[in-house]
Amino acid sequence: MQQPEVFVRAKSGLVRVMSVHDALIFNLVTISFFSASLFVFQLAPAVFPGSNVTLAFLLTILATAPLYLGYALLAASYPRSGGDYVFLSRLVHPALAFVATFAAWVFWQWWYQGIFPLQIYWQSVAPYLSKLAFYTGSSALTALNTAMLSPEVAIVFGIVLIAVALLFALPGLRFYVKVQRVMFVGAILGVASIIVILLTTTPVNFAGSFNSVVASLTGESKDWYSLVIQTAHNAGYSPGAFSWSDTIATIPIAMMSLGYGFWSIMLMGEIKEAKVSKLQIYSIYGSVAASGLFFALLGVLLANVGQDFYGSLFYLYYAGDPLIGQMSITPSYVGIAMIASNNAILDTLLALGSALNVFNLMILMFVVGSRVMFAQSMDRILPQKLGELGRRFITPVNAMLLYFVGSVAWLIPAAVYPTLYYYFTAVVLGVLLAYLLVGVATAVFPYRGKAVHDSMPFSKYKLGGIPVTAVLGVLNILFCLFLFYYYATVPALGLNNPTSLAIVLAVYVFLFVYYYANRWYKKKHLGYDVELAFKEIPPE
Repeated sequence: MQQPEVFVRAKSGLVRVMSVHDALIFNLVTISFFSASLFVFQLAPAVFPGSNVTLAFLLTILATAPLYLGYALLAASYPRSGGDYVFLSRLVHPALAFVATFAAWVFWQWWYQGIFPLQIYWQSVAPYLSKLAFYTGSSALTALNTAMLSPEVAIVFGIVLIAVALLFALPGLRFYVKVQRVMFVGAILGVASIIVILLTTTPVNFAGSFNSVVASLTGESKDWYSLVIQTAHNAGYSPGAFSWSDTIATIPIAMMSLGYGFWSIMLMGEIKEAKVSKLQIYSIYGSVAASGLFFALLGVLLANVGQDFYGSLFYLYYAGDPLIGQMSITPSYVGIAMIASNNAILDTLLALGSALNVFNLMILMFVVGSRVMFAQSMDRILPQKLGELGRRFITPVNAMLLYFVGSVAWLIPAAVYPTLYYYFTAVVLGVLLAYLLVGVATAVFPYRGKAVHDSMPFSKYKLGGIPVTAVLGVLNILFCLFLFYYYATVPALGLNNPTSLAIVLAVYVFLFVYYYANRWYKKKHLGYDVELAFKEIPPE
């Protein structure tokens, strides 16, 4: 039986339409000013009360340099859509590359895509409706807010948002770039609003606003601000003095937000000047630095609501204290800023900007996930249908439709059973594995990918006679081990949850079985070896 073409097609069919500046914005949206960072500011005070979140973000910017420089250099060397799957499958091992990237950037992202509509509601919509009810005294707005909390409404709301995000993603990257620019302006207005609000508040003023807003939500007038502090201290919260150990331990938490500033590499076959490594460093590490500086500033400004109150509030939230439910709020820095504000225009800009930022991320995730599946289909691992481009739009339509189904499949149980999150706390292992493999790939690049490596301008740089990429790879591996240590030893970070860990490992086992079954079937029954593809760079 004759060996068919190594790849599904001789040409990818994708077109380079994204500029490096749009790639920078793409990565800023991926990190998001109002998404995973919320959980960093919620979790850090509860788990490491002696930490300085601002300093932790600044240290994270520096600590991630080997990781992101490695991503940038490898992506520029293998400028094809599909991201780290492309170079990991050529430099490390195709099975590991498929399992790690499909799990991290497709399967588990369906979970996040499913819960993002819920986040948009409780982060942006709910506090905005509460604030409007406070301004107007409208009981109808309060009733609407309550109704939106029902699982049935949440499911409908979520499906609609995911479907609209799909519709924005389907027309292709040329259209998405235009949408991204508009939504990014909205996000920047949200960022400006939260800075102005927190910059102009004081602990005394905030305490008065907090007491008034919570009184309007509960119908009880009391010193809620002091009650939060007192209850937290009685429950065991003790912020104490600044601690270097707590601050360093907060770096893995900060990675929950700063750990995604490289997703433009998933589109390397659609980015102009993709082979210019300096431009990839600009779009990738530039997004991490800019976002990290914003979060560091936010850490400083949140002290203006009262450092003890801020820490106490999130301590109670993560402890599941009934006082949080009694106050009818879901703590976040967006909600805190809206309470602090006495300006309806700033409230509106913040609500709209934060919602647009997360919704933009939802569109972006369709783009990213579909490109990973596209690349794996081109290598004949996933079904060929997932690599087909639309007749009207230059985009992997079938892959996006599968992504939609996967996202809705996660949304429904997440809306009905909010505690389901407990079973997926260990999904961080998927991201850590991807980081670790990138470290390995960067370290071995000058040797296993010598021809490609030596063709790149950065190959001339050496440290003590060792190629700079190899040095970056080793430093990245050490950083990954640092992250793994804290995730494995700090229960609140979720990795040592036996049930969740078993689920994550089961997904890995299934994907490994799929890979080798697919390879065996195609070699035995169709007469060709899928692993021949990994000896070449995929077609342009």
